Amino acid sequence: MLDVPSDSLTAMDTSAVQRLVMVCHDGESFYQQAAKSVEDYAIRRTLLQIANTRNQTLRELTHRLQMSGKKVEIFNTPKQELNLWYLDALEQDWDISDHEILTKLRQLEADNLQSLVRFTRQTQDKQLREMYSNIATRFTLCLDMLDEIILRQETV
Repeated sequence: MLDVPSDSLTAMDTSAVQRLVMVCHDGESFYQQAAKSVEDYAIRRTLLQIANTRNQTLRELTHRLQMSGKKVEIFNTPKQELNLWYLDALEQDWDISDHEILTKLRQLEADNLQSLVRFTRQTQDKQLREMYSNIATRFTLCLDMLDEIILRQETV
């Protein structure tokens, strides 16, 4: 997971960064796996784009924290610590192209974005606020990609 010394960030900021790292790490794993199981090219491509965004976000997050003097160590998250929804989806081999599943996934991602917006408002750390804001923009684009898939399915 993420180990941030308490003297570098407030407890609230530490918790927010840990959640963000978990969402990026677990989300990347989920989207990569989900893309492998989808036959529809457009959906597969979108899922891989979201996985890539999560990977880039995680790398940028750790790099920027390290550059700002905040020590960060990330360990591989065991499968049992994956976000429960991601874990259920992977273990039950859900059809990610199913409209109902995509709608649930969209809601999960909207919740993740809302958490990120809340972190942005709550932090007193200017660097974290800027970083969260940039990440929120990326998450919004991913949410838009999911909306596009859902809309395409509704018009078929």
